[in-house]
Amino acid sequence: MAVAVALFAGTLLGPGLSMAGHPEARRLYVDGEKLFVAKQWDGAMAKFTAAYAIDPVPIFLFNIAKCLQKAGRDTEAIDGFERYLEEAPKATNRDAVDRVLHHLRKKVSASHGRALIRSSPSGANVFLDGREVGATPVRTWMTFGRYRVRGRLKGFTDAEEWLVIERGKRASLSLKFVAPDAPGHIEITGVPPDATITFDGVQIKAQIRDGTVRWQASPGHHELTVTATGRDPYRAKIALKPGQLRQIGVALEPIRALPQPSKAFPAEGWALSVLSVVAVGVGTGLIVAANNAGVEARQYGATASNRTQARYDQLKREGQSLEVGAGITYGIAAAATLSALAVAISF
Repeated sequence: MAVAVALFAGTLLGPGLSMAGHPEARRLYVDGEKLFVAKQWDGAMAKFTAAYAIDPVPIFLFNIAKCLQKAGRDTEAIDGFERYLEEAPKATNRDAVDRVLHHLRKKVSASHGRALIRSSPSGANVFLDGREVGATPVRTWMTFGRYRVRGRLKGFTDAEEWLVIERGKRASLSLKFVAPDAPGHIEITGVPPDATITFDGVQIKAQIRDGTVRWQASPGHHELTVTATGRDPYRAKIALKPGQLRQIGVALEPIRALPQPSKAFPAEGWALSVLSVVAVGVGTGLIVAANNAGVEARQYGATASNRTQARYDQLKREGQSLEVGAGITYGIAAAATLSALAVAISF
C-alpha cells in the first residue's frame, strides 16, 4: 500500500486509490474509516489494528494513534505517533505529527512521567503493580508515584524492582533475569579475625578481610554459625534466592561471666557473735547486781552495831566480786566481737 497524505487535523491516512493493496486490509481500512467518522474510536482502532496485522504498513499505525488521541488516551497516542515516525521516518506529514506530539507531551507532563523498562534477556512480560503493560523493552507513561515492577520470562526466576516516577524526570529500569539454579553469594561483616564460620555444617575456608567474608552458595535455605573465643556464637537461618547477594552483619558479644553463688557466713563467726552478745548481757547483769550490793552496803554502814558492820563488809566484798566478774565478762565480749569482725573481713 502507498501512503496518501490527508490534512492532519482532518483525520486519517488511507491507501492510494490507484493501488490495489491487500484486499482484506483494504476492506478493514474502509470499515475502520466509517467507524472513525461515526466517532466510534475503539471500534475504528480495532479495524486498523487488524489491518496492520495483515499488511504492516505505517498508515495503520498513524490511524491507530489518531483514534487514541480522539479517545482522550493521550499517553497511548504519544506512543502510537512515535512508533509511526519510527517506521516512517520520511513521512510527508512528519512536521505536523511532531507538532501534535509536542502538544500532547506538554499536556501529559503535568501528571505523568516517561519510563523505559528493559530486561536482560529481552522479551520479558512486564507487570506494574500487578497489571501487565507489555514485553520488554517497554516505553510507557505513568502517573507520578512509586511502582512495583515484576518481569516474567520463561525459563527464569521472576525479576522484581521498584520504579519511581517523578516530575520532569525520565525513569529507566533494567530487569536482570537469572536461571532458577543460578548460585548466589553470602557476605558477612563484623567477623573477628579468629572466628570460625560454619555453613550448613561445613567450615568456610574463605579469608577474613577487614572483618568481611564472602562466598558462593546454591539457592535455598541454609544455616550459618559464627564462633570466636570468648564470645557468644552467632546463629541464623538464611534464605538465598538465585543470583542474590545476601549481606549479613554479625555481632559476637563477649561471653558474660556467670554470677558466683553467695557463700554462707562461717559458723565460727556466728558463734563468736553470739558469745559477744551473751557476754555483754551477763556483764550488764553483774554490774546491776554490784550496784545493788553497793546501795545495800551503804545502808548497813550507816548503823554502828557489830551485826550491821559484818553485813556491810559482806555486801562490799560481794559488790567488788561482781564488778570484777563484770569486767572479765566485758573483756570476753570485746574479744569475741573483735574475732567475729576479723572473720567477717576475711569472708
